[in-house]
Amino acid sequence: MWRPRVLIAEDNCDLRLLYTFMLSGAGFDVSTADDGREALASLREARPDVLITDIQMPVMDGLELIRRVRDETELSDLPVLAISAMGDDYLQEALMAGATETINKPFDPHDLFDRVLLLLPKQGGH
Repeated sequence: MWRPRVLIAEDNCDLRLLYTFMLSGAGFDVSTADDGREALASLREARPDVLITDIQMPVMDGLELIRRVRDETELSDLPVLAISAMGDDYLQEALMAGATETINKPFDPHDLFDRVLLLLPKQGGH
């Protein structure tokens, strides 16, 4: 049975674990990265169905990660959900960088799940 694959790029360990718990409990195959550079390397190795990225991270922030994803031919159409606790200005920057969807922290776990579902490829796989 097909399990949607999600990569979560989040530098906060507690939030990374929370998102992983929420999505894996709902049947997703979840992998994680501590920062944008690690996430980009993971994306190049095994493309997920959806990327969830925090905007503010060390090493490479979420905005730069989104720009690099959009610049790479093999990743350019990857659905990206950007998350931030810093407000609408940051989320607007994420959309301008190429994010597909955004969400403010804190958020209801059901809202995260619903948004990821909307971003999944309709045919279930590549």
